[in-house]
Amino acid sequence: MSHRQILYLVHRTPYPPNRGHRIRSFHWLDYLAQRAEVDLAFLADEPLSQKHLGELAARCRRMTWVRTTRLGQRCRGMISLLFGRSATEAAFNSGRLKSTLRTWLAETTYDWIIAYCSSMAVYLKGLPVFPSQCIVDLVDVDSQKWLDYAEVTSGLSAFLYRMEGNRLRRFECELDRLAKFLVFVTEQESRIYC
Repeated sequence: MSHRQILYLVHRTPYPPNRGHRIRSFHWLDYLAQRAEVDLAFLADEPLSQKHLGELAARCRRMTWVRTTRLGQRCRGMISLLFGRSATEAAFNSGRLKSTLRTWLAETTYDWIIAYCSSMAVYLKGLPVFPSQCIVDLVDVDSQKWLDYAEVTSGLSAFLYRMEGNRLRRFECELDRLAKFLVFVTEQESRIYC
């Protein structure tokens, strides 16, 4: 039997499944690994233990990650805001990760490319992929989170949160052209989306 080939892009280490951002992404990985050959790419903003890497490797054909820092993400994000884009689009964008993904895409014909959250959907814009093979799990509508933060803060924080919310919403509204399917956690989230 021929296995499907899946490229799974995650914004943070998906193991151990003990916190919100890891639980859903890990369960996606675990489910996919039982049904397909999975190549996993993610960003790591905290140290990775050999045990955790082993758990992930057991579920993947191959795996790559790029170590990142929150300071680096914030700096890239602020520069992105200065150039009229959302901070999210730059904060999770890694040239090293993109280079590895280009190599994998040249070597493998993927049935599906799954981007976990809008921050990883950025890679769908910069890589040679077809929307018909892409799925974006928005988890929640991140732009709404920033707009909600703006409502409960004031001053510069409210201004920056509102700017990020509006710019990220603009990017999120492009996602239906970059992917065949968009996945949401709740019906309410799907109603918020563009």
